[in-house]
This record gives sequence, C-alpha cells and structure tokens, in this order.
Amino acid sequence: MKQFISDSLDIIKLRISLMQIITVVWGYWLAHPSPKWTMTVTWLSIGTFMVSAGVGMLNHYLERQTDQHMLRTKNRPLPSGRFSHGWVFGLGLLITMIGVGLLFRNVNGVAGFISTITAGLYLLVYTPLKRVTWLNTLVGAIPGALPPLGGWATGALAANTYPLGLEAWLLLAILMAWQHPHFYAIGYLYKDDYKRAGLHILPNIDTSGSRMRRHMFMSIGVLSIATVWLYRLDVLSVIGLSVGLLLSVYYLKQSLDMVRILNNTKAKALLKGSIFYLVLFMLGSVL
Repeated sequence: MKQFISDSLDIIKLRISLMQIITVVWGYWLAHPSPKWTMTVTWLSIGTFMVSAGVGMLNHYLERQTDQHMLRTKNRPLPSGRFSHGWVFGLGLLITMIGVGLLFRNVNGVAGFISTITAGLYLLVYTPLKRVTWLNTLVGAIPGALPPLGGWATGALAANTYPLGLEAWLLLAILMAWQHPHFYAIGYLYKDDYKRAGLHILPNIDTSGSRMRRHMFMSIGVLSIATVWLYRLDVLSVIGLSVGLLLSVYYLKQSLDMVRILNNTKAKALLKGSIFYLVLFMLGSVL
C-alpha cells in the first residue's frame, strides 16, 4: 500500500502540480486590487491541479521508454512495470479533460484556454522535441510559465479589468526566464542520464559553459527588466522591486558560479538558489 501511494504521487508529479497551484494563485493575487479567497480561486486551484496532474501522468506514459535508460527515472511506476501503461494513459487523459472542463465552466474561458494550450505545448511539442534538439528547453519554458497568466486573467476579470494586459505577459516572461538557469543546473546534474536516453540538453553540447553563460546573462536581464517594468505598472511595491533586483543579482552570481566551475557542487548550489529566488520573489511581490 505504501508503494502504491508513493507511486500514485509520483505519477501525478505532485511537487510540480502543487507548484502550479501556487503560481496560478500568485497571478490572481497580483492582478486583483483586493484579493481574497473565493470559490472562483478554489475552482481555479482545483482545475489547475487536475490539469497538471493529468498532464504529468500522460508525460510518464509518453516517456516510459526513455525513462528505462535513466538511472534517475528507471524505477518510476511505468518503466518498473508497477503501473499499467493503458491505465495511466486513460486516467491521465480523463483527469486532464475534467480539469480543463472545470476551468471553462467554473472559472472563465481564458483560464480554460490557457490550460489547454499548456497541456498541448507540454505533451505535443516539448516532450517530443527532447529527442530532437536542446531548444526543447526554450519551448518547455512556455507551458511552465503559463499558469500565472491564467491566474492573472482570472484576477483581472474578477476586478472588471482587461484580462491579458502587459502585466500578465511580464509575469510570463519572468517565469520563462527563471527556468533557464534552473533547468541548466538540472541538466548538468543528470547529463549522463539524458545522454543515455537520447534526450538533448545544452549541458551535453556546451561543455565549456560559454553558451549557457550567455543564456544566463540574458535570462537575468529579462528578470531584472520585467521586475522594474512591473514596478512602473504599480504591480510591485518598492519592497517588491528591491527584493526582485537583489534576487536577480544573487541569481546571476549563482548562475555564473556554475558555468565558471562546471561541477555537481556548483550545479546543486544553483538549483537550490533558483528555488530560493522564486520563493522569495513571489513573497516579495505581494508585499
């Protein structure tokens, strides 16, 4: 029973699904001038979680063969044979469709549409691109950054304002830019696994770290510019601006430390630093 519960939580990518709830509510909170927890926010959270969980199951199904070749993933429920392929596919599809339906019916059409695009990009574009090009990271950053857009749209509609103004796209830009150093750290830590599975990542191509360094500079630049812009649009307070810019400097340092001395210790430090950045930025932005 303990193994079944552990596998069930793994198959829905629980940590990612919970993070999706946090980011979608974060977007709502920033958009609404007087945010409070309502039934709309509850349905937004439930629908977002279900879509993320269902997509996680479908991703496990699509990657069941490559997972067999990776030390990190070979003991997952599907490659290990503990769960049925057909059961995971069918239930994952059902949960995804129910989640999208709940968002359309109980939240709004914009949130439902964004969740549909998120699922489609992740499963039909990002996942197969892993076998083709390292640019999959750029594509994969889009669905990873879309939930706050749905949250913002929901908050803005509740406040009777335009759902997808510049502010919403700046949140998207921040989440997209944040992901690049984060995933380069993960990619470096598991680069041998990815190579065995035939999956393309930049750390396996850019052995000197020079290209990753350029991308990191660009990513932190986007984070900084978007932070200042959100302040000028009155989304962030002076506290939020200060926290965001200080964190950008910190994130840049952690990123450059990794590419200057390419080893697992620096990659782990960047991975932890990326989580530190995101958590503190989100907290600072609502102050």
